Amino acid sequence: MTIRQCTEGDIEAVAQLCARACSDDALIGHLMHPHRKEYPDDFVQYFYSRISRNLHDSARCHIVTVESKETQEIITGYADWLRCDDGLEGPLRVSANAGQERLQNRAANPAFADVIERAESYTKHYWTGSRARTWLLDFLMVDPCHQRKGFGRQLVNFGLELAKRDGTCASVIASETGYLLYVSCGFKPVGWMQEGEGNPLRDLPGGQILFNEDTGRRISPKRPIWYLQLLWTFLHQWLSTVVVVTAVIVST
Repeated sequence: MTIRQCTEGDIEAVAQLCARACSDDALIGHLMHPHRKEYPDDFVQYFYSRISRNLHDSARCHIVTVESKETQEIITGYADWLRCDDGLEGPLRVSANAGQERLQNRAANPAFADVIERAESYTKHYWTGSRARTWLLDFLMVDPCHQRKGFGRQLVNFGLELAKRDGTCASVIASETGYLLYVSCGFKPVGWMQEGEGNPLRDLPGGQILFNEDTGRRISPKRPIWYLQLLWTFLHQWLSTVVVVTAVIVST
C-alpha cells in the first residue's frame, strides 16, 4: 500500500471511486443526488467537476492510496485536505460556475445544490480562535471493495502530519460510518453540523464536528542532565547562604 499526490490522470478513476463510496451517503447521495441511480454518469460528473476544479488549489492537498496488482495500479482511496488560515471564511465557497454545474446535473436535487455552503453559517464559529488555523479533511473516500484495510487511516494520518508540520490543529465533519475512525486517530467531538434553528441539514444523520488539537502543541524538549545539576548546585548554595545569614542574625 502506497500513498501519493493525486494527478489529473487520476481524476476519472477517483470520481468513479467517490460515486461508489457515496452511493448510500446521507448527504451527498440521498439528499443532494436523489436521482443518482437513474443518472449514474451525472453523479460521477459531480465528483469529476469538484476534483478538477480544486486539484490545483494551493490551499489543498489531494492524495490517493494505491495498490499494485501485477502491472496495474489500483486507486483504493482519496482524500482532499484543505488548509484554512482564517477559519471557514472563504475557502469552502464555490464559484458561480460550480453552482451552475450542479443545477444542470440530472442526478441532483436543485433545492439542495448549495446546501453545504448554506449550512456553514450555523457552525463556522467552531473554526475560530485557536482553531481558525487548521487542516480540514474536506473529503475522504475509500472504495467499498477496499474498505477496512487501513487505507482510510493512512489518508487521515497523512493530514495529521501536515498539521503537525505547520503547528495547527486538524478538523473534520464525520459521517456516521467515519466517526469511529476519526476518534481512533485522536479527534475529539465538539459539536454537530446540524446545529441551529433553520439549518438545512438539521435532520441529517451523522455530522459530528471533530478536532485533533494535539497536532498543534509545541512540546518543549527535555532538559539535559547538566542543566538539572547546575540548577541543584545553585539551589544548594542559596540555601547554605540563607542558613548562615539566619545563624548570624540569631547570634546577635
